[in-house]
Amino acid sequence: MSIVPITLSLLLFIFNSHKLFSAATRISCRPNQRDALLEFKNEFQIGKPSPFCITAHPKTLSWVNNSDCCYWDGIKCDANSGEVIELNLSCSSVRGRFHSDSKLLKVQSLRILDLSRNNFSGQIPFSIQKLYHLTSLNVSRNSFSRCIPSSIGDIPNLNFLDLSRNKFVCKIPSSLGSLLHLTSLDLSNNSFFGEIPFSFGNLSNLISLNLFDNNFEGKLPSSLGNLSYLKFLDLSVNNIVGEIPSSLGNLSQLAFFYLHFNNFAGKIPSSLGNISHLTSLTLSFNYFVGEIPSSLENLSYLKNLILSHNSFVGEIPPSFGSLSHLAFLDVESNKLSGGFPLALLNLTKLSILFLSNNQFSGMLPSLNGTLEFCTISPSSKLQELYIDNNSFIGPIPISIFQSQQPKVPPSW
Repeated sequence: MSIVPITLSLLLFIFNSHKLFSAATRISCRPNQRDALLEFKNEFQIGKPSPFCITAHPKTLSWVNNSDCCYWDGIKCDANSGEVIELNLSCSSVRGRFHSDSKLLKVQSLRILDLSRNNFSGQIPFSIQKLYHLTSLNVSRNSFSRCIPSSIGDIPNLNFLDLSRNKFVCKIPSSLGSLLHLTSLDLSNNSFFGEIPFSFGNLSNLISLNLFDNNFEGKLPSSLGNLSYLKFLDLSVNNIVGEIPSSLGNLSQLAFFYLHFNNFAGKIPSSLGNISHLTSLTLSFNYFVGEIPSSLENLSYLKNLILSHNSFVGEIPPSFGSLSHLAFLDVESNKLSGGFPLALLNLTKLSILFLSNNQFSGMLPSLNGTLEFCTISPSSKLQELYIDNNSFIGPIPISIFQSQQPKVPPSW
């Protein structure tokens, strides 16, 4: 007998043995969890797709009796125990009211629960704490209403919580500050009111905090300065008052910081210049006063700076000419004065500059006649310049835009 046939026979024997062993040892879905999921399916209907879904697939159509639920759409089981550990019904066109005794709460092995982009209504049940092993909960883009249960704070290992774009109307329970493993919290696009809980300062692992477009009021808690891993902070479109706590200067990892459309007042704390990784800072549509702090020159990674519609006075700090990554600067509608900020024209990445509705004065930069400003960099990328409603004199500086190709700026 030749060597090759023996080798092939051996490989076939090993392959078939592996198939038999795998079939014999495969863990199937637990019957009690399968039954609970089928009952959960029957609590709701298949309706129109959510407007937030580009495509929709009703995953529960594959959920049928006498079949292994580990192979149903949207279900993932633990390979060793057969317990259901993930339920993802995002964009499944599910509609109906969520009840406090929902059979879903029997599937207590769940670690990931995603019900986003459907048409669920009603309240999140207080008994959500029964899903004790959850690490991720996403119910965004539904029609959940009233309040979120304080019991969510009793889910110890939760690291992702997204309740955005629902119809919640209540104060935020301070118990959310107990979610010490939380890395992402999104409560945006709801109607939450009251003060931001001071306990949020306990969320020491938080990387992203999004409270955009609610009705939060009161002062910003200084405890947020404890969130040393925070990279994204959006508190815009609320009713927050008072000054920015100087403690926020401790957020050394913060890259995106949005406070626009609030009722903040007072001066900008110089400590914001310590946020060394900041790339976008938006403070527009508030009531800030005083001079723009020169400490912002330390934000060497800053790309977008929007300070418009406040009451800032004084000049744009000349040191802003060192912000080498700055691409967008908007100081429109303040009380700024002084001459044209020539130092900004040396910024090779600055493409859009808003200076409108201030008290700037003096000659505009020009490359013509006796007023030749040698500080204008030939590598300037400036494409849009807005200077209306100031007291500048001189011709519109078309020459500023000739570093790439001649283009006429907008008419004023």
